[in-house]
Amino acid sequence: MPVGDGDGDGNENANVHVLKQTVIQLKQRIKQLSSDKLKQIQLLIVAEKETIIDIVTLSESVKDLEELPNLMLELIDDPIYRKHLFYREKLILIIAKSDTVRRNGRGAESSQE
Repeated sequence: MPVGDGDGDGNENANVHVLKQTVIQLKQRIKQLSSDKLKQIQLLIVAEKETIIDIVTLSESVKDLEELPNLMLELIDDPIYRKHLFYREKLILIIAKSDTVRRNGRGAESSQE
């Protein structure tokens, strides 16, 4: 029975409810698959000792800079990132001063140096 066709006994609402539940379940499954795929990609990147891709942080605002120490502690605790650092033998942090100045004024620029 197509959604929207009711038999007058309330089955139309039941069909709509079942359809909504199915859509919610599909969205959750897609999200889980995306998350799993991302984890697989991360593992593949660091699994290769000869990886040529660096995983870097990008700080574009004063808030980003303030949160950077905590972010780095989290990253270094992550086994995938730690393995990446081991193979790459370097840590790269990118600070986009131009964005900070544009958003927060010239005073923010001197506070970064």
